[in-house]
Amino acid sequence: MKNIKNSIKLILALGLTANAVMAQVEDISLTISPAAEYTLWDDKSGLEDGFLVGGKLGFGFGEYMELRAIYMQSLDLKTNFDNFGLANYNPDTFSS
Repeated sequence: MKNIKNSIKLILALGLTANAVMAQVEDISLTISPAAEYTLWDDKSGLEDGFLVGGKLGFGFGEYMELRAIYMQSLDLKTNFDNFGLANYNPDTFSS
């Protein structure tokens, strides 16, 4: 019985704390985070699938507005224009 009362107290305390902790930013805020993703390109893009790494930067102005910038760079991304039907296309002489 004592364990049940302690469990109920813990659940109530966590519930009240969660409501108190959640808040919106009222002033200017800054967000900086690293990013990595694996992108599956469309067959008609001329790019092979690969990894992208970079970062995200955000400036928040109050509760409802934020400007974000995302920079992503490929890790040895290959190009492939074989399926485009280009006249006189030679992948050995093409510089990506």
